[in-house]
Amino acid sequence: MWVSSLPAVDCRTGLADFCRSYTALAGRTPGPYAVLAYDATNALLDAVAQAARTGRPQRPAVSAALTDVQWPGLSGTIAFDATRSWMEAPTFCVVWLDPP
Repeated sequence: MWVSSLPAVDCRTGLADFCRSYTALAGRTPGPYAVLAYDATNALLDAVAQAARTGRPQRPAVSAALTDVQWPGLSGTIAFDATRSWMEAPTFCVVWLDPP
């Protein structure tokens, strides 16, 4: 048994549109990091946009804006606490059973 934060990308579910777009762009199906990378990028872009409201975004303003991000990501809501930790990070428990 092991615990992982990597979600399996099941292209038969609500991720079908993402999988089609990813495959068209990359030429292969998305790996286990693809959804998290997509969500992280969009959360960061949201923070940059928030920081840019007062002018050219600077690193401290982007970092501070991350605490206000509420991105409805493919892997769940992307929101960070005051220490910039993902508040609802998914965790998966995988159990491998050998056939008898």
